[in-house]
Amino acid sequence: MKSLFKRLIYIVLFLGITLDMFSCKKVKNKFLSFTDDEEITTITSDSESEFVEAIEELNENGGTIYIDTPVINLKIRNTITLGGKLPGGIIGIKQENGEYPRINFIENFHELFSGINIYGSNKFIEYIIIENSPNYGLAVIGDNNILDHVISRYNYGSGFIVYGDFNTFNYCYAYRNCDGNIYSVTADGFTIIGELNNVFNYCFAWDNAKSGFNYARIFNSSELSYLHSGSWNNGNVNVFTGLYDYENGSPLDKNLWTIQEIMESDPNFVSNYYNKKYNIDNAELDGVTVKEWVAKVNPKLDGNGFTFGNKNSSQSIDVKRNALYCVAFDHKEGGFIDNFNHKYNAYFTNCVSFNNGINYKLTYTFSKWVDNWSWNSKNKDLLNKVTTKIPSNTNTAQRLLYSVRDQIEKAVSANMFPDGVNFDNAITRIR
Repeated sequence: MKSLFKRLIYIVLFLGITLDMFSCKKVKNKFLSFTDDEEITTITSDSESEFVEAIEELNENGGTIYIDTPVINLKIRNTITLGGKLPGGIIGIKQENGEYPRINFIENFHELFSGINIYGSNKFIEYIIIENSPNYGLAVIGDNNILDHVISRYNYGSGFIVYGDFNTFNYCYAYRNCDGNIYSVTADGFTIIGELNNVFNYCFAWDNAKSGFNYARIFNSSELSYLHSGSWNNGNVNVFTGLYDYENGSPLDKNLWTIQEIMESDPNFVSNYYNKKYNIDNAELDGVTVKEWVAKVNPKLDGNGFTFGNKNSSQSIDVKRNALYCVAFDHKEGGFIDNFNHKYNAYFTNCVSFNNGINYKLTYTFSKWVDNWSWNSKNKDLLNKVTTKIPSNTNTAQRLLYSVRDQIEKAVSANMFPDGVNFDNAITRIR
């Protein structure tokens, strides 16, 4: 059971109260514009000490750490921090079986630190999987950093948190991050707190405890862009009790901390699951019965796809919001949503929202609104002087979109990056 004290610490971190700013570094990737740095080392074994020493050298001298091993398990009780003024970062090397390296935080769920922090500027992380952090997986606190092909999953907090400005995320994936407890829930796929011009390009979030892409800035924000990205099935409490996988005929996901606690409290849960009997009557989560946990936690799970405003964020009409070729579906609340009556200047093109509580809830001034689709929502879209389209081939369109979803989930769960798999082509086939 996670302590209440830890929850309060995380809330403080989430609000940015305890952040202290350092500086940062660079890149080596087809999407990146920084110059290449010298190689610090190539790590070829599961060596925590070698990894920590390489990070220290990176922070002091800059350069690139290559990881050429399936996993580095970390028992260290400190956040991994990329700091200093010189450019540099971490690149994972594809393994012979097609998988990419994992940075796995183990035996740490009762600790008060987080996964990886990027302070300062011009840092990069590429082709890396981050998992099982006792808090958020990766926080970008500085400016002008690039994350390319990064997976953040099974963390006790958001997959990614963005505090800084002018950061770019390419092909990043966040799923099954959950800090759901009876006190609070803050785990999104991507939590965006940065003020200026953060871009999410071909990024995907699903099965997270709260929302997929959650704009949570409490002050101003000039521009936010979601491009070619997707979000689905966030805020679904049944993911974390095993019921969602059971009903879909999927294996029990033993990587979830919630499932681990259920298994520990009920020795018969696994055998029942695989004998076609889902039973949580004798199981516990976070110190209460699973049914009590669901009743207390479920109201706290927002379940939005893409959010664009916060109750305390700027009301200026000069604020810009961009969405291009984005998809949101199967959320209990909103697909594309701003609950706070902002009048931002927005550009939406070729977006799709379906099977949500409400598909679009945006009171924006739209400078561009072209070919945006909506169907099968529980509530009518709330939009300002624009309307959505309803496909004539809804069933076909939905099958195509679910097929893309399945391909992404299958590849990422196998520690691979599904390059070339995105929703763009399926969107263009909607009629």
